[in-house]
Amino acid sequence: MYLPPEILLSIVDNFDCTPDSPTSDRATLIALRSASKDFYSVVTLVLFRDLSLHYGVSRSVPQMQGITSSSVIRPHIRSLFIPSESFFPLGKDVQFNTTKPYLFAKKEFREQEQGYRAALSDFIEACENLEEVHIAVGLGGDTERMSVFGKILGKHLMPRIVAKGIRRLVVSAPSAHSISLPFTGYVGSSKERFGNLPDFSSLESFTLQSCYGSGAEPASKDFVDLLDTLTGLNSFTLSMSSPLKRQSTRGLSRYPISATCHNLTSVKLSSLFLGQNEDYLQDFLSAVPTIQDLVLNQIALPISNRMPESHSLVAKTWRALFQHISTVLLKLKAYKFQHLMYGAIPEPMWWGRNNTDVHLLLPVMIDNEELTPHTWDTKLRGAELVSPFHEDLKGLQSLRKMIRDRRTEQDLDSDAYREDIPLPMWAEGREKWMYIVDD
Repeated sequence: MYLPPEILLSIVDNFDCTPDSPTSDRATLIALRSASKDFYSVVTLVLFRDLSLHYGVSRSVPQMQGITSSSVIRPHIRSLFIPSESFFPLGKDVQFNTTKPYLFAKKEFREQEQGYRAALSDFIEACENLEEVHIAVGLGGDTERMSVFGKILGKHLMPRIVAKGIRRLVVSAPSAHSISLPFTGYVGSSKERFGNLPDFSSLESFTLQSCYGSGAEPASKDFVDLLDTLTGLNSFTLSMSSPLKRQSTRGLSRYPISATCHNLTSVKLSSLFLGQNEDYLQDFLSAVPTIQDLVLNQIALPISNRMPESHSLVAKTWRALFQHISTVLLKLKAYKFQHLMYGAIPEPMWWGRNNTDVHLLLPVMIDNEELTPHTWDTKLRGAELVSPFHEDLKGLQSLRKMIRDRRTEQDLDSDAYREDIPLPMWAEGREKWMYIVDD
């Protein structure tokens, strides 16, 4: 029985193509690819549209060379994942001891660098339908080999991203210090930094993922200059993946957005504690009034270590931010909120206390079960607002009504913004709330 390619694709899309995953279906897909001509074309698309370079320079270089020479696979590649581990040797050969750095004066390492650089350049050039590049910086950030990896990306990858008109760029870095690594050597001198970058006018989406926010101040100026070159952006995502207790509040609050991004319509901010700059989110949104789709996930506003007796005693409230969104984002058509809450940094009480830990203000009980640092996220799954103040809930209801009315006027589906807000977590009464460290 003949099935149209669109139907086959919708079926095959349900398979897990992740390499080395315990639930991976790649072996099944590879077998299915040989079943018929119809399956061959559809499965080939699914298998190779999202490609990840192998770990280990001895494996990634032949992988890139093989695909570069394959006219069958190349056209299907849409997204490329480049981990820094693809430039490092495998297994026991990797040493991240910075006192014994890789010496590229050695012939072996020079040959690895030259082979990787040439293979990556040819690979990017050959993938005619490539739309997204995801760069991930892993361990060994202070080694000479990582520095060389950054130079390869800056001098050989970035110019091709511009020349080929790549539309989406994702940078995953362990800390703010690593943000600029993929752009190393892409400017005339180290003093000029991002100020001399060409215009990334074709780039529509930029995502920055980082585990820790510490040390962000030195990188913030570079980040501003970088965003100033991204004039064609319509989507920006900033996500911190580690628990809030491990983030530098000073660093996280200094990530800005460029006011030159006049086309920006989609913004996603995730896992931020604004303890050092409570006006950050308000200033951020004011800079980009073109936003139509806003996602805020696990954002904590600062609050006293002892919960104030009333809403009016909180310096920055969620109700005020909801009102600000209504005022400045006049084109906003959709939003998705989860875990908008309050948090505090306790004062050090004994030697060795980590004063960057964030204590989240959470309900004591949910469904007759006490919340713990390990369960609160699951118990409050789906909660848009986690606040003890009824005024915050009123502010969210008002914003929801405004979006619902705006979507109705524009003949857009408004069912997701009906009056009954799903799972808002709030309660009046100080005794019903407690501070929990985010684990």
